[in-house]
Amino acid sequence: ALWINNWAVAQQAGLDALKLLDVGHVKDCKSISIAHTYVAESCFRQGKLKEGMEHAMHALEKQDELATRNQGEENMAKALRCAMCVNVATARISMGDTQEAIHSIHKALQYVPHSREAIRALLFVYLKQGNVDKALEVLKREMKRF
Repeated sequence: ALWINNWAVAQQAGLDALKLLDVGHVKDCKSISIAHTYVAESCFRQGKLKEGMEHAMHALEKQDELATRNQGEENMAKALRCAMCVNVATARISMGDTQEAIHSIHKALQYVPHSREAIRALLFVYLKQGNVDKALEVLKREMKRF
């Protein structure tokens, strides 16, 4: 449903998947995390920011749980958590909460220190706040890597 841009159908499909996953005896953290991510994105696309945030936070919790169980998949889990933190930051920006957005972006950068998406989001927030000096500081720091 996401690929046809029918966000309400996508949200319901994700919620149905979560119900099915809840029935089983073995809790599959990866599938639960994916389902919560799916629902979060569909909620964000519909403007249901609070509900989307709840599912994004559940997805992060499951990803943390997965990471502690499977150290071999740690890099993938970090990338997923980073992406989710950036999504949470985007929702917070939409709600006008730039301070919490910055907090989420810094958390994303803890998972993947030079994430382009996180850096872009951080630059956007700083520029939105009119804090050009901070934005330039971030850009200069990132340019030193090259």
